[in-house]
Amino acid sequence: MRARWAAVALVIVALAAGCGGGSADPEETPPPNTPGYRLALLDGEADPSLATIRRYDSAIQTVASGCKGSDVEVARLAQESREALTNGKVFEDIIVILRDVAGYTADAAECKTAFTSYVVVQLKAENDPN
Repeated sequence: MRARWAAVALVIVALAAGCGGGSADPEETPPPNTPGYRLALLDGEADPSLATIRRYDSAIQTVASGCKGSDVEVARLAQESREALTNGKVFEDIIVILRDVAGYTADAAECKTAFTSYVVVQLKAENDPN
């Protein structure tokens, strides 16, 4: 009977070690090759966590699926939109732009149209004296 419990304990230890029970925490090693990682850096996240990167990647994918574009294209358009807004004295984080542009994708035939519409509306609101 003791041998059986010892074997069960050994299996449990082996499973725990094989299922992430080791010292490498996936939260400590964010993937630097995703568009979300690069945009998080541009938003000032010096060392973005995996959760932060996932938020950016999720926002990118939401926009990309709405306007039928690639993640790379959406990330590029988000960055360009922030640059255009900044030049017009409107300061927004890229994550905010992505979340807002998601609302513009329903009527857009392409991703560039959605981002352009968003930038135009934001700049007009900033320059509107009312």
